[in-house]
Amino acid sequence: MNKLTVSTLIKIVCKDDKKLFQNASVRFKDIMDKNVVRLSENVNLCQNGVYFKFKAEPEEITVIPMLAVSDKEIPGVPTLIVPDSRAAWVDVCSYILKNDGARSVAVTGSIGKTTVKDIVYSVLNAAGNAIRNQGSLNGERGLCTAVSSANNKIEYFSCEMGLNSPSNHFSIMSRAIEPEVCIITNIGSCHIENFRDKAHILECKLKCAEHMSEENGLLLLNADDELLMNTKYRHKVKTFAVESQNADYYCTDIKLNNSSVDFTAVCPDRELKVHLNIPGKHNIYGALAAIAVADKFGINDELILKGLASFRTSGIRQNVYTVHDNITVINDCYGASPEANTVAFNLLDGMKYDRTKQRKIALLGHISRMGRLSEQVHRELGKKLAEYKFDIIVTYGGKSHIFTDEVKAAGGTAYHFYDTAEFVQFVKSILRPGDIVLCKGVHKSYDFDRYVDQIFNTNYTPETATYYGSHSHIDCLHVNSPSMALINNRTRQLISGKNIHKKRNVASLISLISAIAALENMGADEVVTVSARVNNYTTGCRKFGIKPGEKYMLKDLVFIALKYGAADAIYAIALYYSNDLNRFMQIINRVLRKAGAANTFCIGPYGKMNAGCYSTAYDMALIAAYGMQNDMFASIMKQDEITVTELSQNVERKVFRRTKLNTQQENDDHLLYSPDIIVLKEGANTMSGQCIVAAKRYDADSYNISVVLGTEENEFTMLSYNETKCLLDYNPD
Repeated sequence: MNKLTVSTLIKIVCKDDKKLFQNASVRFKDIMDKNVVRLSENVNLCQNGVYFKFKAEPEEITVIPMLAVSDKEIPGVPTLIVPDSRAAWVDVCSYILKNDGARSVAVTGSIGKTTVKDIVYSVLNAAGNAIRNQGSLNGERGLCTAVSSANNKIEYFSCEMGLNSPSNHFSIMSRAIEPEVCIITNIGSCHIENFRDKAHILECKLKCAEHMSEENGLLLLNADDELLMNTKYRHKVKTFAVESQNADYYCTDIKLNNSSVDFTAVCPDRELKVHLNIPGKHNIYGALAAIAVADKFGINDELILKGLASFRTSGIRQNVYTVHDNITVINDCYGASPEANTVAFNLLDGMKYDRTKQRKIALLGHISRMGRLSEQVHRELGKKLAEYKFDIIVTYGGKSHIFTDEVKAAGGTAYHFYDTAEFVQFVKSILRPGDIVLCKGVHKSYDFDRYVDQIFNTNYTPETATYYGSHSHIDCLHVNSPSMALINNRTRQLISGKNIHKKRNVASLISLISAIAALENMGADEVVTVSARVNNYTTGCRKFGIKPGEKYMLKDLVFIALKYGAADAIYAIALYYSNDLNRFMQIINRVLRKAGAANTFCIGPYGKMNAGCYSTAYDMALIAAYGMQNDMFASIMKQDEITVTELSQNVERKVFRRTKLNTQQENDDHLLYSPDIIVLKEGANTMSGQCIVAAKRYDADSYNISVVLGTEENEFTMLSYNETKCLLDYNPD
């Protein structure tokens, strides 16, 4: 980083706010002339530097920075308070780029942008001191981290810009770097759940060029992308292409090998013989774009070819390497989309092999973030996959089973797994020396790269679970949750179960037992007066906000306790029954005995994150089955919204429970809406994981009950809901 004084930094941050600058000059007068050694969002890396606070302060500050820029005072740290610390960091980095005279390239697109950004960087770095945002940090944070990490004067910046919604940061980043070249690799379906269509995606991505000069800037576009070619632009345009020769930069004489690509780059004024030390025809796009950038910046051919030859892939992006038994692995597990998967299929298809000794195997995961188009996308891609005639397809997670269905329908060999341990174990068992294996899944949501590591680690043996029940052999009843049970409430038949007797913390699912016990021993319309002692037991728990002395009908409190998940409601019931909680626990224990739940122990009516409170998947299923035989309990549970009346003041309040199963969402990637599924209780904490007990009518006289315990949930997989739906959609007949 070139010399940047605290005084200059404060001027940049304060912009036109003279009063803020004057106050800062007085407050920080002792350091105004000091040089800033580093800039960071990590306070403990900012000794003699400036800390820009993006999020909450770390639990422990071990290094006091010279100055912090934040929207509020940080105790013990000299702090310049500004409205937006993120914007302040962007402004400082923009100043550094302009002061260094850096020439910037913005790279965006639906797929391949990280690889193209890295190839462009490789060429630019051969010509001078270049920087790039690391990995896929393709927002403002990535921009600032790249600039702040530079040790020398920045001559070139290859800056990736990522887009996941219409309200994006492209305009801010474009203003910060003022790109001379903007590359759009393609327009595909990534994040389409947040956009009207692909044209809307392009419209938003073009904001990368918002602060590029119309006179001197260059828009570099993929001529093989129909949408890009059928759009009008206000900037000067040049094109690159692999399939078409109607482009400014295209290729001929392509020679594909398992570890490299050779081709002739046909440029407007010459031809270049190019060698890439990476496999895959698709990587030619990045090379052609990099050549076009170099031409714009006046970089000579010797440096261009040197930069292209030095580019390598690593990690989990199209990384090709060899493991034990001469097995070739194509690890491409960062992300997935229809377009990215097609590129990966082509890469595997193009690998040279001996058909008599080797096989091509594809390990595939669910493509997330397709929203309402998810089913269609997987179906269409599955049909395309079947055309490649790979030797074996193995899929795991979400809707990837559609790939298997389509390949099997076309006469191919394919397997699908719902349990990750079984998936890993199966793949390990089928591998042969010399196999070529494509691994294409999603890192962020399905942790697919972790399974890849487990598969090719010869010292790793997955711990597969034991399944029980009359239908335990059914694939779709094998789940990823650590414990599961599916039973019929009338027959008590175990349809399927996994680790059914393993004792686990079950979070607030204990409230289910308490509610059933209360309805057995009190009238549903009985008026419950809230005890003043309720608050003594509910610190740190989810609450409805009931107050001492308020009056509610028991059935309303049961709904609040189970559907809303409120601890104060269940304690109000327990303390109304008896001021001595031990008496209420006695009726809970009677219910446990009646239900046949022999492996459940609770120390209170709600269930807390306590190692002494436990149950099992089988016990929770028995308890729910027992409860659904109580007509009043079943009647309460079937409702998702009620009007609760506080009787002492006659105040009404609507209470509802929204889950992924009872709420229809257009952008629901997994299409989970199932209004016939009754969520009886769900709960979660750091000890228990996500836990759900649910029911669905099986016939006129009975319900099937499902329990999933300990699920590792995230916003992409929604695994507990997916598995609940999968279990209850299964018909044992």
